[in-house]
Amino acid sequence: MSGDLLRSNFERVRDQSGQASLEYVTVLLVALALLGGGAAAANGSAIAGSVVAQFARAICIASAGDCEQDRAPCVVRSDATSDSAALVVSVVRLSGGRSLIRQRRSDGSEVITLTAAGGAGLELTAGARLSLGAAQFGAALVGSAGGGLTRGRSWVVRDRAAADLLISQLAAQPVPVTGRARRPRSPVPARRVPPPPADISFSERGLDSALAGRLAAAGVSFEAEDLVGERLNNHTGERRLTIRRRNELLGDVSPLPASGVEGGLRHTELYTLSVSRSGVMTDLGIFDARRWQAGVKLPDSVRSLIAGATRLPLRRGMLIEVEQHLDLAGAENRRIAAAFIAALRRRQIGFGPAAPVSRQIKERIASNGVTLVRSYELETRHSGFGGRAGAGVALGLEVDRTVESAYLRGARVRGLDGNWRTRDDCLAAR
Repeated sequence: MSGDLLRSNFERVRDQSGQASLEYVTVLLVALALLGGGAAAANGSAIAGSVVAQFARAICIASAGDCEQDRAPCVVRSDATSDSAALVVSVVRLSGGRSLIRQRRSDGSEVITLTAAGGAGLELTAGARLSLGAAQFGAALVGSAGGGLTRGRSWVVRDRAAADLLISQLAAQPVPVTGRARRPRSPVPARRVPPPPADISFSERGLDSALAGRLAAAGVSFEAEDLVGERLNNHTGERRLTIRRRNELLGDVSPLPASGVEGGLRHTELYTLSVSRSGVMTDLGIFDARRWQAGVKLPDSVRSLIAGATRLPLRRGMLIEVEQHLDLAGAENRRIAAAFIAALRRRQIGFGPAAPVSRQIKERIASNGVTLVRSYELETRHSGFGGRAGAGVALGLEVDRTVESAYLRGARVRGLDGNWRTRDDCLAAR
């Protein structure tokens, strides 16, 4: 029995009675158990595993759960451009930025995200530091702490052409009006076409802190960020509450002002709780992302002699994402979610886990949830300028642009049946 047939049968029963009848589920259980045993005997464990997977999906559909997490399209490529600026006057630090993210998914659709951020805080500086592109000079110790707010919108479009058009609209570029094939007698003025309403709106707010030091040829920095936010699906009314924690360590060694090596580590935790328009909790999500990156800085005289090196400084790295979802249709899973929400009230800002997730919650997600693992290859480029000088109080300005691309290299999923499989559909769409 195919998954589509199971889905249609359960939806019909649910439409008629509000929930799948116990008799229907019992009959289906017996039929699938017999089919699974016969398939295992005739064709091996692969077919039996497929039957178990379909049965697990059928039970999920019967309970009106979210049963498509293991089939959701993968992001196969992501390109992000971020511009930011920070101004320091005395001990006050003001910052702002804008990002445009374009993600291509395995089903051919694309997601375009536009964000704007602003923040304010305190900063203390001892020494002086100057940066220009890849070159850094001086010796300084800088510490900062503050708060910020980020707002954004996301659009899901059907293909690459629609994404190109949307990006041109977001950039406020005039879109020419098409007319007849013959040439008009007078030029037709271009008009600006506003972008369509966003599919998703979101915001995040929270605290961040940073500590950075530089002494001649060596520099190191540590950043930490704690954010809470909310995402709203403007079509379905679903809300997704989020808690995020990011810790990042960067370092570089530069024997000469414009040459050297650099590298960094970043760990991001994200917890999400999805709530339907009617206020019913539907999904508990846990995301864990770890990235490693390293790069080389070369002086202009050397870059001109190496093919392709004109695009340096370039950081290459790897990103590993582990995404877990627990459907909250069942009573036991809802009880777990309620315990998780209660634990969030005890959450503290620091360097440990983003939320006090108990062993019980982890075990429940591991045994009854969906787990997706994806790996990406990263390319990151930075450019900009800035500097600051002071002894406690300071004066400084920094302007930075980051261009980052991520390419899918591996994708696996463990579905509701508990079996791991490779997402061949995602890998084929790269």
